[in-house]
Amino acid sequence: MHEFLKIGIFSRGVSIPFSIGQIRGYFNNNEPDEEFWRLYSLYLAMCVFSPVVWTLKAIPNNMNEMLDKVYMYLEDHDYFDRLKPKWFE
Repeated sequence: MHEFLKIGIFSRGVSIPFSIGQIRGYFNNNEPDEEFWRLYSLYLAMCVFSPVVWTLKAIPNNMNEMLDKVYMYLEDHDYFDRLKPKWFE
């Protein structure tokens, strides 16, 4: 389940239909259950600070791009007041 967080960080910004298809495809075109969304949002929430720290150390010139990604998935989940991202509905 941890690998799905990459959808929220990377794929979602490129193509929402593709991202939805990845998730639905994994679940044989069924709606994921609440436990999936709980883990998905938890893993994504755990990635709020680490990419910023990594970017600051490794490629500080890309900080604005990384912050845009972080704010994107924070907003997708209403700052984690919701488990399922807005784009999946």
